[in-house]
Amino acid sequence: MHLVILNFAYIGLCLFVLGLLYPHLGSLMSLVGLYGMLLSAFGRLSWARYGRVNQTSFYFVMIGAIVFIISDVLLAFRKFDVLEFENIHAFIVGTYCVS
Repeated sequence: MHLVILNFAYIGLCLFVLGLLYPHLGSLMSLVGLYGMLLSAFGRLSWARYGRVNQTSFYFVMIGAIVFIISDVLLAFRKFDVLEFENIHAFIVGTYCVS
């Protein structure tokens, strides 16, 4: 049952991010939507490794996937003027390096 709740939370988070981006995308909506689906699949497939590989491998890949997704979301927010704050470039590069 907890996996169903986590799946809905994950889908809700993805839709929330796309909802924030939507007003800023213009003609790029379909391409960003497609990339968002691929990024979501990447995260979900990383998560699906749970119980199929040893725990250390699972946690390294899952943490890397989460940090990579965070860096891409920050990059999209900056690119499409959804979010801008001081040193956002450092956060983007830092999360890419960690992932």
